[in-house]
Amino acid sequence: MRRSWLYALLALLVVLSIALTGWLLLFDGFALLTDAVPAVADRLLDMSQAQRLWWLAAFALLSFSLQLLVVPSGSLLLIVAGFVFGVVPSVLLFTFMQCAAVWPIYLICRSGSRRLRNEWFGHTPAAEAIRSEPLVSSMVLRLTPILPSAGASTVAALSGITLQTFLLATVLVGWIRPLFFASVGAAVSEISGLASAVSGEINPAPLLLVFLAVAGLFLVRLWLRFRRRSVTDS
Repeated sequence: MRRSWLYALLALLVVLSIALTGWLLLFDGFALLTDAVPAVADRLLDMSQAQRLWWLAAFALLSFSLQLLVVPSGSLLLIVAGFVFGVVPSVLLFTFMQCAAVWPIYLICRSGSRRLRNEWFGHTPAAEAIRSEPLVSSMVLRLTPILPSAGASTVAALSGITLQTFLLATVLVGWIRPLFFASVGAAVSEISGLASAVSGEINPAPLLLVFLAVAGLFLVRLWLRFRRRSVTDS
């Protein structure tokens, strides 16, 4: 019974992820959201002053829900949150919900997708490389610019990284991307400036530099491990 429930939940998350991603990328979903965000953010800014706790709770719930889906929408949400709520509450809530969303994803991947993990993905060279450096690999997954949070958690779970290790990496570096995008939103003082930020006129160089630094550390550690193994075998 439990296995059937997990499969049904996994199927629902996959279908929703595909549907939302298709709408965003293929049916002008991003354009529609970009056009609507300034007006929505303007109203939220006014309403959140009177009922700030309720709107923060709504933001936390939306953050948790989106991080169960493989959809490229977290940066947009964080820019708006930074504009409406400020940097600190936006980053803290989003990062906390990022950690909370790891638990159900791991539960589904470890229990409902055992065959996928053990037979199809778990023994691939990529999975073995990830398992050989679990903490640094988890940090790379968290910092990869094009990989949504749910995708990072799924790859980690299917690769055999322990939940504790991935949660530790999330705490260590999971706040970096939220801080970047929330800071962009908070730095905007006018609705016209928010429209420009949401449309993508931001500089991703800091995020890319952090990602490349951690990815480089991962590759160096893999090379050193391979070299030690070669010396031992010889």
